[in-house]
Amino acid sequence: MAAFGIGLAGTIVMIAAFGAAFAGTVVKPLYSFRGGHANGNPMGNIIFDAQGNIFSTLSSQQDRRKRAYGGVFELSPPSLGSKSWIETEIATFDNTKTGAHPLAGLVADSAGALYGTTSTGQSYLGTVFKLLPPSGQQGSWTLQTLYGFMESGPGPIYPVAGVIFGGDGALYGTTTFTNRGAEVGSVFKLTPPAKEGADWLLSDLHDFTGGTDGARPIAPLVKGGSQTFYGTTSQGGGGALCGGDSGCGTVFKLTPPVKGQTAWTETVLYAFTGGPDGGQPVAGLILDGAGNLYGTAQIGGDAQCATSGCGVVFELSPPVRGQTVWTETVLYAFHGPTDGADPSGSLIFDKLGNLYGAAEDYGPAGGGTVFELSPPSGGQGAWTETTLVSLDTKTGCDPAAAVRIDASGAIYGTASQCGSRGFGNVFRIKH
Repeated sequence: MAAFGIGLAGTIVMIAAFGAAFAGTVVKPLYSFRGGHANGNPMGNIIFDAQGNIFSTLSSQQDRRKRAYGGVFELSPPSLGSKSWIETEIATFDNTKTGAHPLAGLVADSAGALYGTTSTGQSYLGTVFKLLPPSGQQGSWTLQTLYGFMESGPGPIYPVAGVIFGGDGALYGTTTFTNRGAEVGSVFKLTPPAKEGADWLLSDLHDFTGGTDGARPIAPLVKGGSQTFYGTTSQGGGGALCGGDSGCGTVFKLTPPVKGQTAWTETVLYAFTGGPDGGQPVAGLILDGAGNLYGTAQIGGDAQCATSGCGVVFELSPPVRGQTVWTETVLYAFHGPTDGADPSGSLIFDKLGNLYGAAEDYGPAGGGTVFELSPPSGGQGAWTETTLVSLDTKTGCDPAAAVRIDASGAIYGTASQCGSRGFGNVFRIKH
C-alpha cells in the first residue's frame, strides 16, 4: 500500500452532474452508495493514498433493521478506458467484537495501515480499530480491534470522533460519555504495546464534568506544539441560550503534565453563548502558522433558523503579549435558505488562505451547501462567502464532514443522505 496523502482528504458532501452548482463550478458524483449490510451513509472525513484512492467509513445509520452496522470503503479512480470509479468494502463491522456504526473518518500511518473508531456496539460501547493493508494485490485488508470501550467499570465510552497520532506513537481521541458519575465525555490516549500482539493501553487524560469545563466532545483533537492538544465540546461552558443544557460548548486546550506530575491540564479558551458568537461546535479545529484556531459552530449567528441561529465560522486568536484572554471573531454567519445552515464539519485551507467547508442544512436547493470563505484584502475587513454548490435530494444531501482539496484544486467530499440510491455519495467539485 502506498503512502497516504494527508493533504488530500476530507469529506464534503456529494455532488451530482445535475446538482445546483453556481457559476464557475462543475459537480460530478463519483459513487452513490446502495445501502445494505455496510454500504451507506458516509459521515466521516475522507483520506487519499498516493494513487488517488479514497478511503473513509460508512455509518449505515439508515439500515439498522437489516443488521447493517457500517464498514470501511475504498473508492478507486477509473481504470484505462473506463469512466466508473470502483467501490470496494474493505471491512465490515459486526456489532460485537468489532463494534458498529463508525461516524468519523480515518488516519493512516507510514506503512499504509488505517485507524479509526466505531461509535457503539453490543459487546463494546465503541472501539478503536486498525486495518492492515493486503500483503499482495489480490489480498484482503485485516481488521483488528485495538481497544473496546466497556459498559462495566469506570472509563470512557462512545467515541463519536476519530483518533489522531500524537507524534509519540500513541493515538489520541475523545468520547462523548464516561461511566463515572456525572462526567460527560473524556479525552483519552491509546498507547501501543511494547510487544507485538499484546494489549494497547488506555489512559484517561481528562474527564469533563459538564460544567464550565465543557461536555460531550464530538470532534477529534488537533495537535499543537509541545504535545499540546486543542478541541471542542458541543455542550458545557456555562452559556444560557442552548435549550437548558449546561452551556453552548467550548474550545479547550489540553496540556501535558509538568515534570514530576501525572495530571494533564484542561484550559477553556472560549465558552460560546449561543448568540451572535455561535454555539454547539461539533467539528474539529484547524491551526494556522500563527497559532490561530478556526472552526464552525452549528447554531448562533443569524437568528433566522428557528430563532437559534444558522451557525457560524469562527477564528480564535491567542492572547496578545501581556494578556491571557483568547479572542473569538466570527468570520461568517450563515443565513439558512440563501447559503446553508448547521455547519458540522471542520474546515480546510487552500494555498491562498481561503477556507472551505460544508453546511449540512438549508441552502437554495434545501440539502446543504459547500462554501468558500476568502480573507479580506490586506488582512482588514470582512471575509467573503461564496456558495459553490447547493445540494438537493437528487444530488445528495446533508454533508456532515469536512471537505478536501487535491493538487489541482478540485474539492472532494461526501453526502451522508439522499443521492441516486438514497444512501449518500462521494462527489468532486471543480471550480
